[in-house]
Amino acid sequence: MFAQQQISLKGRALRALAGREYSRVELERKLGSFEEAPGQLAALLDELQAKGFWMINVQPMPFAHRRGQNSVALGWWPR
Repeated sequence: MFAQQQISLKGRALRALAGREYSRVELERKLGSFEEAPGQLAALLDELQAKGFWMINVQPMPFAHRRGQNSVALGWWPR
C-alpha cells in the first residue's frame, strides 16, 4: 500500500514540540534513540532554540494543573 516514510530527527522534534512544551531533558530522552551521530540531537536542539522554535527556560506545566488554574479563574470549578 503506502511506503512508510522515515521522519527526520528535526521532523520528530518539531512534531513533539507542536504537541506540548518539553524540557530539554525530556526531548533528549524522547528523541535520543533516533540520533544517527553523537551530538546530532544536541546540535539540533541548539538550532531550534536559536531559531525560536523552542525556549529552554520554559518549564513544562502539566495539563491538569493548567486546566485547574483556568477553571478556577473562569469560575468553572465545582462548588
